[in-house]
Amino acid sequence: MTTKKNGGKTPILTTAEVKRKLQKLSKEEIIELFTDTIKSSKDIRAIVTVKLEGERAVAGMLQAFIDQIEKEFFPAKGRARQRVSVAEQLLSSMKSLGGGTPYPFQLQLYIIETAFRFLEENGDLDEDMCLFIGELFEELMQELSGDDSDERYRLYQARLEAIVRKSEGELPDLHYILQQSYSRLKWAEQGSRNEAAGSGEKPAISFAAMKQWLELPELLRKRLLSNVFCGKCLGEVTMKDYTVEVDRFGLLLQGTCATCGHAVARVVD
Repeated sequence: MTTKKNGGKTPILTTAEVKRKLQKLSKEEIIELFTDTIKSSKDIRAIVTVKLEGERAVAGMLQAFIDQIEKEFFPAKGRARQRVSVAEQLLSSMKSLGGGTPYPFQLQLYIIETAFRFLEENGDLDEDMCLFIGELFEELMQELSGDDSDERYRLYQARLEAIVRKSEGELPDLHYILQQSYSRLKWAEQGSRNEAAGSGEKPAISFAAMKQWLELPELLRKRLLSNVFCGKCLGEVTMKDYTVEVDRFGLLLQGTCATCGHAVARVVD
């Protein structure tokens, strides 16, 4: 196997070739090579640490990652950065290093809770972070639904429900996403969904549709919601309590007139 470098070809050993060459080295030479390798990369050093120390090392890394998330939202100096790329990188590392342990799930949950703690203290979240939080929460719900029992769900139930409640009011679009993701959870109370279906409440919101809706600029979303025709008022009104679905013509918004309460709808192509 070879790879190009500066117009030429630099040989890259295959795994089998590496094994054959290692067998020819002395113990001291292998230790020296191994030591030089882990010095060259933090990622390699982390993998080796987990291999040697086991789950205890992953637990220590979880705390280190939590500290980095904390600095993203609540830095000692300067303003919060809320970088989705940083959170994604930390989650990717934790899933790689801590697969089969509870720590990737715990890190995802911590990121979501930290974002809402920031919202409570500062009154707003970046739109990219809102979308990311919605995706993280949906991923957690899918993971819990794949469990064979509700044991883990019961362990985190109070924290998950608190997240859904906290999104209400300040971030209605995100609240809809979280609420519907939670309602689809296999272990959640089935009675609440049946009751909602029988009472004529809003249908379940499509996560993909709401994601597309939130990707539109905020000013455009406000303009679209405030420019809806009401058949009762016979004029342009503002739509409230709306749902978002994917229609063959685009995004379908369905809600009620803010003036008279009459059902209204519009398509965003």
